[in-house]
Amino acid sequence: MNRKLAFLALIIFIWTTQSCVSQQIITNSAYSTINSGVNINDNLSEEAASAEESAAAEESTADTYTADPVIIQPGRAELVMRALHEAFPDRIRSVEFRNDDWAVLLRISAAQEVWYYYAQSRMLTEEQLPDIANFRAHQFYNYPDELPVWVARTPEESERIRQNRANDRVADQLSRSNFMNDLWGTTTRRETEDKLVNITFFGRQGRVHREIAENLRRVDQQVRALGRTDRQVQAFIDSIHTMETYNWRVIAQTMSRSFHSLGLAVDILPRTLGGLQVYWLWTADRREDWWNVPYSQRWHPPPSVIRIFEANGFVWGGKWFLFDTMHFEYRPEVMILNRNSHFLNARQQN
Repeated sequence: MNRKLAFLALIIFIWTTQSCVSQQIITNSAYSTINSGVNINDNLSEEAASAEESAAAEESTADTYTADPVIIQPGRAELVMRALHEAFPDRIRSVEFRNDDWAVLLRISAAQEVWYYYAQSRMLTEEQLPDIANFRAHQFYNYPDELPVWVARTPEESERIRQNRANDRVADQLSRSNFMNDLWGTTTRRETEDKLVNITFFGRQGRVHREIAENLRRVDQQVRALGRTDRQVQAFIDSIHTMETYNWRVIAQTMSRSFHSLGLAVDILPRTLGGLQVYWLWTADRREDWWNVPYSQRWHPPPSVIRIFEANGFVWGGKWFLFDTMHFEYRPEVMILNRNSHFLNARQQN
């Protein structure tokens, strides 16, 4: 009973001391292990770049108890599900530990609600659980507050990356469950395009999911306002040449739909890259060890622009191991997940 009360008290403390985020994020306290040392999981796509997917698959879905007999540390599965609930309270109706796993009740329509189970990050319905091996994990990863320190990989580490990438070609052919499509109402192309709206973003036209249009409008306004006093930011605005938003497609070399095909991502490219690299897969066409391209040879938007995107719920692909420095995608649940993970880790250490 004391453990249960302590756990409830901890969760209540988090909810009452952290700002509630729904469709908009303001955060500067992410906790990350991305790109640290050689602990690299290369089963990664356009959507992620951390070792979190493999870690999540190995975790127990139940609570993890710390050495302290009073503080109970929630497991990764619970943190993910509660982050989803906080990010999408109008669609995630409930979070429960049921059938030996954490699950969320997703409201698909006024007449339909479905339980989705964590299932080692695969987010499966009860009917899909027996076929867990046929699904690829969704990536609820650690997203760093700052750009991870870049280090050149040793020959041994580089060989490990090559082997991992070769092995991951099998996983790349697995599809993810329909969870994200049910969450956003984007299962079919027609259903997706019915939810798109036209936007003007940094003077370029595009189409995005209607639920992120306001977030992008705020990003545009805030970046332009900063550009009036920051020459680097204004130079970035002036340099923009193309912008890709909605595009019905899968991620290159995988069977998974891109966040562009949900209307939830934006790619921004300048008129010229000046020889700098922007996307790992394009770089891989020119050099085999694309992971050893230092930040000084990659194109990056100004750090202040990246922070404005992040404050409005977007992650930046330049912080991924499989780097995509032109790419921003809307992932409020990832930002909340890392805020709460960071807070709980700090509490445990104290």
